[in-house]
Amino acid sequence: MSGPPDQCFVCDSTAIQACSGCRQAQFCSEKCQRTIWPTHKYFCRLARKEPNPPSFSFPPLTPEEAAFFLPKPPDYHVPYTRDWRTEEALPWLGVFVLCLKELQKPMSTCSIPEPARSLALMELNGLYAVHHNAHATFTGAPWHLAGGECGNLIRKLYRFYWQKGEEPPPDLIVRISRLLHQDVIFHTIAVDQWIAPEIERLAA
Repeated sequence: MSGPPDQCFVCDSTAIQACSGCRQAQFCSEKCQRTIWPTHKYFCRLARKEPNPPSFSFPPLTPEEAAFFLPKPPDYHVPYTRDWRTEEALPWLGVFVLCLKELQKPMSTCSIPEPARSLALMELNGLYAVHHNAHATFTGAPWHLAGGECGNLIRKLYRFYWQKGEEPPPDLIVRISRLLHQDVIFHTIAVDQWIAPEIERLAA
């Protein structure tokens, strides 16, 4: 994740220990380390498995998340999934299903390269959160909440470059990776310490 070399990744205290797995994240205590472990474990394991892990990436979709986006037979009448004249399924539907299958794979075996893989996962995580926020029992996983914000930031930056008549740099995610990491940390802490307890209080 991210932070000044001598500062805890969770609070403003001076870091006294590094994550034993990735040796990158710095913490002032085991309590702070446990606080963001639900999301840091992805980056930690990635750093140990990949010789050159990206500065920032999203974890694969879970089967449950992917199933939410899969079109169901009753939904085939919606626009753009079938040709309005022949009622034949449009080719993009099969491509979309294939992409969902790939996005459930680890980064190392996914055929969609970075940064396109993480850009797609940002959008899908954000959409998943938007569609489930209507349910009172849905607290939102950190990845879902961060996905919406990170995706929105990327879109604004793309618009900024296009308005200047320039192509967005291919290493855009690398350039803003520290900010993206901080957003994931924020939502990890918020879900653990405020959102979930507040939902439980309201439901009591």
